[in-house]
Amino acid sequence: AIARYKRALALKPDYADAYNNLGTALEEHEQESILNYAKLIGLNPSFAAAHSNLGSSLLGLGRREEAIACYRRAIDINPEYADAHKNLGNTFLFLSQLNDASVSFNKALEYDPYDIVARTNLGAVLTKLGLFEEAIVHFRKALAIKSDHADACQNLGIALKEIGQLEEAIKILEFVDNPQCNAMELECLFALGRYDEFYEKQTTSQGKYTNNIR
Repeated sequence: AIARYKRALALKPDYADAYNNLGTALEEHEQESILNYAKLIGLNPSFAAAHSNLGSSLLGLGRREEAIACYRRAIDINPEYADAHKNLGNTFLFLSQLNDASVSFNKALEYDPYDIVARTNLGAVLTKLGLFEEAIVHFRKALAIKSDHADACQNLGIALKEIGQLEEAIKILEFVDNPQCNAMELECLFALGRYDEFYEKQTTSQGKYTNNIR
């Protein structure tokens, strides 16, 4: 795909969509990706996606303030651009600016209610704020969209555990096979006095994750 986009640009140097597609294809090569988005913005300064994508490439290099400025510029151009709101929210979440993250994720969901990442990450923000009941609502909505979404399952299990709904937390955490969820499930089993299940699962898990490390 990269070679195809480069050929297209060699034939038509002002082909804006090719710059955007090439930048996306080069997302793991941030410096080159940044150059492509910059060229695209030079050709079409009102291309909101280019500003948002440039922000993501800058973020990959740790240039967070510049990334935030790019996301804001994309939103200025198109206030209903859900991905830019989500990307801004993700950046604020990474920076632990939780109130700003909440505003951004809510905006993203206003324009795209089915964005499962924005929905799950909003729940994660609310969990960090101690608003577990509200967080659970969003995790359930995320799972209504994709019932096996691992992040939503894990976060729902965490929130349920925090409010003492241990039986349901166990059922949810069983769907996610990782050490963190396993440890929380064991805590719930022990707290409920289900010791036989606790010791059986503990033995099974120790063998499983030890083998994975090897």
